[in-house]
Amino acid sequence: MIQHLPKLAFILALLLVGFIPDSGSKTDTHWTLTADRDYLPALLEDLRSAKKSVTVTMYLIQMEDPERHSLLKGLLDELIACQKRGVAVSVLAEATIPRDEEPAIRSSGALHYLAKGGVAVFTDSPTTITHSKVVVIDEAIVHLGSSNWTYSAFMKNHECNLRIRDPELARQLLDA
Repeated sequence: MIQHLPKLAFILALLLVGFIPDSGSKTDTHWTLTADRDYLPALLEDLRSAKKSVTVTMYLIQMEDPERHSLLKGLLDELIACQKRGVAVSVLAEATIPRDEEPAIRSSGALHYLAKGGVAVFTDSPTTITHSKVVVIDEAIVHLGSSNWTYSAFMKNHECNLRIRDPELARQLLDA
């Protein structure tokens, strides 16, 4: 029989490998679980308060059918609003997914939409798979976890994400 691990198993695994400093750490780390439907509102709130920079590395950003992509469009509009108010915004998306369609094609509508809005958009090398789902805001706040930017991730899937306030972690992710 297959046992399903609770959502917090992801957090415990991160703690065990030392990814998140323990409470005795001298860093100013604070983290919050943003699982399932909590991810998008938490991310939007942080984007609305961004002052300097937003760096997105996302495996898949997919505007699916028009009736269901309003959640994603709202997120993309917020990135464009950040850019327009002087926040440096960049998005790196996966160029190839081993399926019938390349993510550059599956993500192309969203990526073109962002580029038209003035956001710097990049795809990785076709020989590298960027499977990360990370957003770094103002070199201090990190949203990290399992959520792609799709309707399914926002509304259907069980996803596990963390919102972490840790400038050192943010710098490490930006340098990676």
